[in-house]
Amino acid sequence: MNQIQISIIIPSFNSADFIKNTIYSCLSQEQINYEIIVVDDLGRDNTRKILEDLKKNTSRGVLKTIYRGAGLGQSTARNEGIKKALGKYICFL
Repeated sequence: MNQIQISIIIPSFNSADFIKNTIYSCLSQEQINYEIIVVDDLGRDNTRKILEDLKKNTSRGVLKTIYRGAGLGQSTARNEGIKKALGKYICFL
């Protein structure tokens, strides 16, 4: 496998309305090797179920998730994503 060029980090909290389309948009990229890291705080919607369903149906293992406690915030979510990132470059959504 080629080295990951870009790590896409997505902080998430109550993101059920848009997380699926966001991830599909990322998955449509074909010219680079990338990983998608969703750092999800414990929200009150079904974001985690959506993420788990997407992980089951996503080939190549590019979708990774980090689950945390409720409301820890975007800044710490980004930092946790950076710690797990394998890419040469980092992109935040």
